[in-house]
Amino acid sequence: MLTTNALLSAATIAACATFTLAMPFAAMIAILAVGGFFRSLQFTAVNALAYAEVPPERMSRATSLASVGQQVSLSTASGSARSGRDDDVVARRNNDHRAGLPGRVRRGRLIAAISR
Repeated sequence: MLTTNALLSAATIAACATFTLAMPFAAMIAILAVGGFFRSLQFTAVNALAYAEVPPERMSRATSLASVGQQVSLSTASGSARSGRDDDVVARRNNDHRAGLPGRVRRGRLIAAISR
């Protein structure tokens, strides 16, 4: 179930790449709404799994630990995005539009390795 939902979420994100000026606004809204539903469902299910085997007397600690984990992942993503933006700014200054690419690839591989 989670795998199917993850694939549907990925498909709706990929569908956003098909947006053009000629595409009807209602179609864009529909794709975004369906994608938001599946992503929300995925996050809710994954968060519920975090507490699946936690006994009630330890639920408070589990909630705190899960909250810390979420904040760390958000700050890692934010820092990574900011770093990629800095690479792009330097590349634009040097008129080299490919200069920032190796840094983004390295960060992408690092994030993929950490999330395994």
